[in-house]
Amino acid sequence: MDKYYFIKTTRPINFGSLSDLFSNHLGHQIKIIELNSQAGYFLASSDLAVDLYSFLSLISSDYNTSLLVFVSPKNDAIAHLFLAETPINQPGLYHLSELLLAAIVNHNEKITVAVSKAFKDLPYQLFQTADIYIQCGLNGQLASQKLYLHRNTFNYRLNQFVELTGIDIREYWNAQYFALIRKTLRNK
Repeated sequence: MDKYYFIKTTRPINFGSLSDLFSNHLGHQIKIIELNSQAGYFLASSDLAVDLYSFLSLISSDYNTSLLVFVSPKNDAIAHLFLAETPINQPGLYHLSELLLAAIVNHNEKITVAVSKAFKDLPYQLFQTADIYIQCGLNGQLASQKLYLHRNTFNYRLNQFVELTGIDIREYWNAQYFALIRKTLRNK
């Protein structure tokens, strides 16, 4: 499954040459869309994150800038808010769940309120299905039993959740992201 990779730098860089560097050394054809001289994003397979993780420190020294890269399931207003609001204290590769945790710890109300609002209109049965699924350790069989649902009904609801939110919580990092959103909503 493809993911969005958002890049933020401490100094202006040439995103065209960075695209070429990524493409040549990581074996993936990458075209970075420049948002400004210090930020951009690209779409690539989720397995690129593993390769990119160790490669970022080399790139930072080559370009003489700190790079913050985060992986997001969607290219939406929330991802762009994270891009704008996340400081580059510790350069590296992060997932949205890690940035949300930092925003919660640092009391960044702008991010936590925006994330909470994005889920407030989610139908209760879909929210509950996702919630129980995560509480059951991403075990669909157990979650369907706890919800007293036929497995096909559970799968249907889970697929509806993924379609409506764009977040596939069957993947670990997305499940962690939603688990943090769940906690944020309960504390509001």
